[in-house]
Amino acid sequence: MKFKLIFVTLFFLAPFAEAAPFDSIIDAMAIKAGDPQTNNGWEDTAKIQGVEWEWPYAEVGKHDDQMLGKAGDAEITVNGARTFITDVEITIANGEQDIKAFGEGNITKIKTSCDDDSLLNTVAFYQFERDKQKPLYIYYQSSEGAGGSGQVDFTVAYQLEDVLGIYPEPCQAL
Repeated sequence: MKFKLIFVTLFFLAPFAEAAPFDSIIDAMAIKAGDPQTNNGWEDTAKIQGVEWEWPYAEVGKHDDQMLGKAGDAEITVNGARTFITDVEITIANGEQDIKAFGEGNITKIKTSCDDDSLLNTVAFYQFERDKQKPLYIYYQSSEGAGGSGQVDFTVAYQLEDVLGIYPEPCQAL
């Protein structure tokens, strides 16, 4: 009886153990589909969970309109202008993560001139859309070093052009 109880508990709780760690970043940047706004304000960064920020959003003007924080192994940078955020950058050194880290949504890979899926480097661009929300665009790069450890980078932005300009060479949607 004890074995069955443990198995049932593990079987049903296992999906919750692998929660999407960056789901709340999507929450912070989400804009309803019919809204005229194109960006969210700095106060929306309060929706990003699990980040230890170096300063509160009310002080971004003192720090070149940027917030820096850590969430476990991830370094989080929120960029913007005086009154609104423009993108969120996530860097994970010596770690692994993929597009599923952003949680539930309609994920469409965007074919570009910079796509790379080689042995040591991956570059991809995605459109991430939740029901009744404007789409967000995600840049993803994963690289491995000679010793096997590498880095994963994501940038989440409101416009495709903003993520296409991140890679060292100009990227074009195909």
